[in-house]
Amino acid sequence: MEIILAVIAMAALFLMYRTMKDYLANPKSYGSLKKQETPEFDDPYSDFRNQNDQPFSREHAVLVGLLAKLARSDGHVCEFEERLVDEILDDIAQASETPTQTKEALLQHFRYEQTNATNADELAIEYVRLTKGEYKKRLKVVEVLLMLAYADGTLDENEREVILDVAAYFELSNDDFNRVYDQFAAESSAPHAIMDEEKALQILELDKENLNETSLKEAYRRLVKMYHPDIIQGRGADQQTILKANEKLVQINEAYNFLKAKGNR
Repeated sequence: MEIILAVIAMAALFLMYRTMKDYLANPKSYGSLKKQETPEFDDPYSDFRNQNDQPFSREHAVLVGLLAKLARSDGHVCEFEERLVDEILDDIAQASETPTQTKEALLQHFRYEQTNATNADELAIEYVRLTKGEYKKRLKVVEVLLMLAYADGTLDENEREVILDVAAYFELSNDDFNRVYDQFAAESSAPHAIMDEEKALQILELDKENLNETSLKEAYRRLVKMYHPDIIQGRGADQQTILKANEKLVQINEAYNFLKAKGNR
């Protein structure tokens, strides 16, 4: 009986995998895109059009919106996701003339996008319009979305649907999307060593004698900043290096949660 159930489960997983593979080949035959051949959405950022006092660009506004929609798609935003988003927003802000003001505006925009009615499809369409001819940039955005989705170690079904829709609207090739998706899936399914206090301290580069609430949070934030997506990609790293960094982020999160649960908060 157990063997039969295992076979059924494997068949179901294979079918879901094949469905995902076929999705980009004909995206309008799946999910939310099935209802209309050419979606007609209102401009999600019409208020940006005639305003010159925005501390960040329209393109960044759409990107932050996509991050917010994905982060909330599974019903909650974990502390690790918040930290990753914070570092991404910080990098965007540092390139502006007023980093502090820009960072605060980006954070407010992220919170707003978590609750407003605009959906990821609308934002994806707008991002394509803003990045016409910049295919590699759109592919990188999908990689960042996958990193954010896998921040807690798993890809929720709602997160998966958001990423599939965004990738379809981004007009990514099947080969490019499947390569990135498969690599993240393979890394996440790889067996992880059982977490214990010694391993957690090693990952976070801490000594037991100096472990307290402050040192734990400082180590966590420092390492997340070191391995977060924008920094790794900014170094021109290849896909394998990016995936290794994502695996490291998952370990950092697991170690942090383990020590925090033991009372080091």
